[in-house]
This record gives sequence, C-alpha cells and structure tokens, in this order.
Amino acid sequence: MCPRADNRMFSVRRITGFVAASELVEKLQKAVDVTRTEIKELQEQRSKIMADRQIKEQQEREYRESAERDKRKMLEAKRARQEKLEAEDKERQRIGDTESRRKMIAVERERLRLQLTKSPVTGETVNVQVRFPSGDKFSRKFAIGDSLEKLFVAIICHEKCPDFFTVASGFPRCQIHCAPEWYHSLLSQQLAADGATPSAFRPASSFREAGLKRAVAVFVNNCET
Repeated sequence: MCPRADNRMFSVRRITGFVAASELVEKLQKAVDVTRTEIKELQEQRSKIMADRQIKEQQEREYRESAERDKRKMLEAKRARQEKLEAEDKERQRIGDTESRRKMIAVERERLRLQLTKSPVTGETVNVQVRFPSGDKFSRKFAIGDSLEKLFVAIICHEKCPDFFTVASGFPRCQIHCAPEWYHSLLSQQLAADGATPSAFRPASSFREAGLKRAVAVFVNNCET
C-alpha cells in the first residue's frame, strides 16, 4: 500500500515474466483479496487511532474541567474562610465598641445619680408614669416648665433602665426627645452598628412645649439587639 499526494492510498503489485491469462486473473484476484484485507486492517487501525485520540481528548478535557472545579472550590473555600475571619473581626470590634459605649454610659449614669436631688415641685405640675420593658414602673412629678432632660435623668438613673433606649409617649404614641447630646451620640453609634437608622438629634424642650400636661404615661424602649 502506497500513499498518494491527496492522502489516499493505492496498492501496487509487480508480476515479472510471461504469465498465462488464467494465472494472471488468479494473481490479480489474490492481489485484490490481499488489498481488501490490507484496507480493512488500515481502516481498523485508523478507527482505533481516532478512537484513542477521542478518548485521550475526552480524558484531557475531563482533567481540565476537574482541575478547574477543584480550583474554583479552593478559591471559594479560601474566600469563605476570609469572609468568616472578617465577620469574626467585625463582630469582635462591634462587641468591643458596644462595651466601650456601655462604660461611658455607666460613668455618666453614676455621675447623674450623685447629682440627683428630689426638690419639691411647685406650680403647675406633670405627673409622669414611666414603664420599663421589664414591666417595672415608677412615677415622678415635674414642673410643666421643666426641661424634658430631667425626665431623661430620672429614667437613666433607675436600676431597671437599659443602657440603650428611647422614650415614647403612650397616646398618641410618639418619640419623646429628652436625651442630651452626649447620650444621643452614643445611642446613634450603637444603632448604626446594629444596622438601624438613628434619628437626628433634637434638643430637649420643656414639658409644656412638648404638649405633655397633667398625667402622662411614657414607655422606655430597649434598643439593644
């Protein structure tokens, strides 16, 4: 079998000397049979080569895909570990910042307790009943011209008062802006750290200006998560 320029094959047989016609036919027939056998063998070899090549290509493709999957898994695992470490660091920072704010509140609370006095209230008064999230409550009288910051002091000095809180009236229910700026700043930082949106600071007005007269019920809302 010999290759041609067009990649096709041809078979060559050489017969020498004088050959009778019948013998020539017989030789040609044998040559055809041999050629057919050779062609079949070549076809089988070619099919095997193609099959082996396809298997090799498939194995290489599967290997590349497996390597790519392993690489993605490693990157995802690395990213997950990094995100976990960052989340843990962030949580430690949040807890540390919260404790720092608690300590500052505790210092101010103690200072206010030392300054707290129960002087008699004269003139028009407002009787305020304060209820805490725990269910505990107390009542206190204030002059109608007093600043609402006095209400804040009475609340934060109570033993049942949470560290982070807001105050709201009972009916109609609305927030009472009674906290001083230092506390509003600490509370805003805590709310932001917990994912909440703090309100803008508003200086405390008087009971009269806030429309709080005679008997009022207020509620302390715990802002801790």
